[in-house]
Amino acid sequence: MQAVLPPQGPKRTSFDDLDAFLREIKRKLETDDVQQQLLGLSEIYFKFDHSELERLDPFSDGYRDKVIEFYKKVTGHSHYDAMTMEKTDAADSLQQGFTPIPYRFQNSELVGEYLSCYGWVLRNLKVHAGADVLEYGPGEGQLSIHLAQMGCNVCAIDIEQRFLDLIQQQCRTLGLQMTTQVGRFGDGVEGRKFDRVVFFEAFHHCFDHYDALLRIRDLLKPEGFICFSGEPIIPSDSPNSLLVPYPWGLRLDGESMRSISEFGWMELGYSEPYFLELLARCGYSVERIPHGVYARADAYLARKISSRYPIELNTLISTYQGHSGWHPSEGTHRWTDGDAWMPLPILGFRTASVALQNMGPKTVEVEVSCASDAHSARLKPGEETTMVLKLSPAPGNLRIRSGTFRPGSADPRKLGVAVKAIEFG
Repeated sequence: MQAVLPPQGPKRTSFDDLDAFLREIKRKLETDDVQQQLLGLSEIYFKFDHSELERLDPFSDGYRDKVIEFYKKVTGHSHYDAMTMEKTDAADSLQQGFTPIPYRFQNSELVGEYLSCYGWVLRNLKVHAGADVLEYGPGEGQLSIHLAQMGCNVCAIDIEQRFLDLIQQQCRTLGLQMTTQVGRFGDGVEGRKFDRVVFFEAFHHCFDHYDALLRIRDLLKPEGFICFSGEPIIPSDSPNSLLVPYPWGLRLDGESMRSISEFGWMELGYSEPYFLELLARCGYSVERIPHGVYARADAYLARKISSRYPIELNTLISTYQGHSGWHPSEGTHRWTDGDAWMPLPILGFRTASVALQNMGPKTVEVEVSCASDAHSARLKPGEETTMVLKLSPAPGNLRIRSGTFRPGSADPRKLGVAVKAIEFG
C-alpha cells in the first residue's frame, strides 16, 4: 500500500473514539474519485493517549508490545504476521491490458507526482548500467522496471507472489530480465551483494525494522547504500507530527488507519530523530535529499559505515530524543555547537577515535565521553588532539562538549570545537 503523506498544514479533525473514527473513514470513501478520497482521508486523524509509549525506550520489547497491542485493537486480529497479513487482493488480475499504478489512477496530477518521485529516486541512486540493485516491496514494479530498462541488474523481493508475477509479465513484454523472489525485508538473493538497496513506499510495513536493517547491511557492497523514499519519516517540527506523535508506531491519518483496520496491514510512521538513531545504531550514516516540491519524494540515503564516519558529508545526526548539536560539514571538518551527540553503532566496535581541533580564538575546554569512558583536554587556539574512547557492547551515545564562541555579526553561529575525524575500531 502506498504511504499517503497528507499535504503540509491541512485543516484536520481529530477523533478520540475509534469506532466513530472508522465510521468517518467509510464516509470519506463514498466518492469514486481517488484524489478526493485521499484528500478526505488526510483531513481526519485518530487522537489517543500515547503517554505509555513516551515513557518506554522505543528500542525495547515493551515498546514493540504496545505497538502490537494497539494494532490488535484497531484490526481485531489476535496477532501480526507479515507473510500473511501484508498480502493484498490488488494483484489478483493478470489479464491482458493490465495497467499499473500510477496510470491506473487516471489522474494526470497523481501520475505526474509519481513520475517525479521515481525520477528523484533514480537521480539520487547515481547508478549506471551493470549496477546491482535490490528493491524490497516493489508492488507492481515500476521503479524496478525503470532500473532494469537502463541496464541495471535488478532483484525484487516481495511477500506477494502475484505482484512478482505482474512484474515478470511486464518484463516479458518489454524484453527485460529481472530476478524476483518471495521473501521478507532483509532477505538476500543467492549470496549476492548490492550497490544499492531501495525502499519506495515500503519500509513503513517493516515491523522488525531493526533486525532488517542489520541484515541488509551485510548485503551491501562496501560503497553501497540504502535509499528510502516515499516513507513517512516525520521531522519534529512538521505539522504531520501529530500523525506520528511518538518515536515510531501506527500512523493515525485516515488513509493509514483505513489500511490497518480494513486490510490488516502494518502502517508505521517514524519520527525523524528516531529514524536517524535507528540507522546509526545499525551502522549507517544518513543524508536527507529533499525533493522541494513533493514531500513523498524526499530521499534518505543510508550509507554503510565500515569504520570511518563520513565527516565530509552533510549527514543528519540525532538521538531519538532529539539531541544533535552539529553544524553542516565544511569538508575537512564539522563544527559542534558546544554539545554534540552521536548514537554509536552496535556492531562490536571496541573503540571510537575522535580527532579534534580548536579553530576558535581562545583556549577551550573539551570533554569527549560515552557511557563507558570519558576524556578531557584543554586546547589552545589551533591545537589538535585525538581522543580514543573504549566502547561497551550496550547502546550508547558519543558526546562532545566544549566551550563556544561566535565568529561575528556576519556569522551568527555558536561554534564549539571542530571535529576532523571519527574512526571506529
